[in-house]
Amino acid sequence: MASPFASPPPAAPPSSAFGGANESSPLNNANETVLVLSTHARLGRYFSMMMAVLFLLGFHGSLISIGYLNFGLPCERPLASFLVIMGLVGVCGTVVYLFLETRRSRDEALMLPTEAPPPAQSSHKLVVVVLLVLGIALALGGALAYTSAPRCAQTSPIVYNWTLAALLLYACFFALVVLVPVLSMLFPLLAVALLPCIAALVSFANWLAEAGKRGAYGAASALQRWLLRGASDEQPSTSLPHPSSTFALYVNCAGVLWLFGYMILEVGRSWHMACDAPLHLFVLGAAILGVTLALADFIADVFRDPMPPLTKVEQTAARDDRKRKLQVYGYIVAFVLVWGGLGLLWLHDSETCAHTAPSVYRLALLLGLVYALFVGLMLLVLVALALDFCMSGKLRMVVILEQ
Repeated sequence: MASPFASPPPAAPPSSAFGGANESSPLNNANETVLVLSTHARLGRYFSMMMAVLFLLGFHGSLISIGYLNFGLPCERPLASFLVIMGLVGVCGTVVYLFLETRRSRDEALMLPTEAPPPAQSSHKLVVVVLLVLGIALALGGALAYTSAPRCAQTSPIVYNWTLAALLLYACFFALVVLVPVLSMLFPLLAVALLPCIAALVSFANWLAEAGKRGAYGAASALQRWLLRGASDEQPSTSLPHPSSTFALYVNCAGVLWLFGYMILEVGRSWHMACDAPLHLFVLGAAILGVTLALADFIADVFRDPMPPLTKVEQTAARDDRKRKLQVYGYIVAFVLVWGGLGLLWLHDSETCAHTAPSVYRLALLLGLVYALFVGLMLLVLVALALDFCMSGKLRMVVILEQ
């Protein structure tokens, strides 16, 4: 028998942990659960999309300006023309992506939770396919022109270096596209090859397969699903709403890989240049750490199961995972603080590296500035937390005014 002083039962089920909510509607069944994106999840998707758009517009706009300003410099291959054309195609693709993403967000805002977004128009699909094929053809042509123009590095070094930067960015993007299906096929093979770890690898492979069924985690699968949707009325939409844009995820990760990959290339070029401090090692270690963290975060986000933890066992496992992640983040922050402090010490002790290895010195100076900003931001956060701790009832301040 229930106690008369007991609390009443909740009127509605609790919110989901996925950034969505269990919502009920007069149009739905009473026991039907509908997953929708919450406000903060939509805001995160918009922020990711805008970061990708700003990066693409800035990068391809720089390609256009560099190619136009250095169009008259001698070069064995028309690399300046390649930069201009690649920049124009990139700007057009960015505008198309922004239009499609804005249209998708607008349609989802006007739909009920049980409705599926309408299929894309055939003209939009054609434009996306044409831009994709044109971008791949330009990247391959630019790679062939770059490898066959060694003397352009002396006659037009700016165009030559920016061509390398453009090819590096597109190589990072296409590597991420290929990485997802390769990993999805590689883990089951490792499960067969590594018998001691077979149980863990098999369960992980099954988890990847289930995550792939319930959410578009690959760029190729997402593009294929987007292109084929609407071709047949018998193809139901089984994907759950994803809190991020697939294209923006790939672009942002490719941008980070491009930045640290360029550092690795620059260190490799200047490895034999004399330097009175181990700045080569400092830049190389920071770049390898950045590439590792970017790939780890990308793989974790891509292969993330879109289903929220519903049972108590899943919620307990999710809490344990968060605790382990916090420990790993603590180790990473400690390593960054130690490595950055060593880098600042080496920069302070260096006297001739700015003249003997200027590119490595400039990269080390950039990393030192970023490290100083990172430490300053951490100190600001700690001061804010200390003030909040003191002002939230833990400490009472009394001011006595006397004449």
